[in-house]
Amino acid sequence: MRYLFQIVRNDSIFNKDEGGQIFSTVEDAKPHALIIARQLIEDAGRDGHVVTIMDQIGTEVARLPIAP
Repeated sequence: MRYLFQIVRNDSIFNKDEGGQIFSTVEDAKPHALIIARQLIEDAGRDGHVVTIMDQIGTEVARLPIAP
């Protein structure tokens, strides 16, 4: 299944993923979301933002906070 990864804060989307990545399950997709979160912390200190994982039909299936 294709999963999309977006950066969100207060329900505002800061980075909309148009292509996504293919993973077998949402559990398999979570490590990729953590990599995105770590990169954002290092690059811009995006404390208070979250990485959302959306399935291919647009349903949010997971939400991971970006925090140091």
